[in-house]
Amino acid sequence: MAAVGHGLAMSGRKAEALKIIRELQGRSHERVCALVQHRTIYLGLGMKDEALQYLEKAYSEGSYYMIHLKVEPILDPVRADSRFTDIVRRVGHSQ
Repeated sequence: MAAVGHGLAMSGRKAEALKIIRELQGRSHERVCALVQHRTIYLGLGMKDEALQYLEKAYSEGSYYMIHLKVEPILDPVRADSRFTDIVRRVGHSQ
């Protein structure tokens, strides 16, 4: 769902992308996975603050996804943000 939402966001279909985010929010039983999916769509929408908030939540909940921070291309829009570099530092990736 995240990939579809990201694609919709990147193609300017904001309302449809936000609808997918709402659907993901209803999946509390898949909490950590949903956190990662949210950031994908928010980045596609250019909503960096929201994407970073979900990355922070994923970090706090011990998401497996944190091992991908240094190599995941979808995160390129936030790499220079100090909040992102702080998360990377806390995860323990070398700078």
